[in-house]
Amino acid sequence: MRDHGRRGTGEEEGLLLEPFTVHDLRRTGSTLLNEMGFNSDWIEKCLAHEDGRSSRGVYNKAEYEPQRRHMLQEWADMIDAWVNSQKRVPTLLPPAMAVRKQRIDGTLACTGDLPLLVSLQKLGR
Repeated sequence: MRDHGRRGTGEEEGLLLEPFTVHDLRRTGSTLLNEMGFNSDWIEKCLAHEDGRSSRGVYNKAEYEPQRRHMLQEWADMIDAWVNSQKRVPTLLPPAMAVRKQRIDGTLACTGDLPLLVSLQKLGR
């Protein structure tokens, strides 16, 4: 059985850190990812938190695998930037989910809506 209460101090790396547990790292990661603006469902799924007390938890069985992979890579890249004293702004959505917007006659539309929008414009609606 794992010892989740085991305290780390960073001494083995020569770091001056207050003692911390794995739970402290999970809490910090969750807090920072939420503050960055990542989807809370993805974060909770990464932490293996299940919402079994609500109908949402009963019906939503999404795994969010591509989204979680993207978010955790952004997190890793962010930590690498911090270690190298650099700033990094995370990309909150994976490329496949990024919404591309285009302006058509003053109407803001998602790229996927363009055929419908063009058809409606041809009909004069």
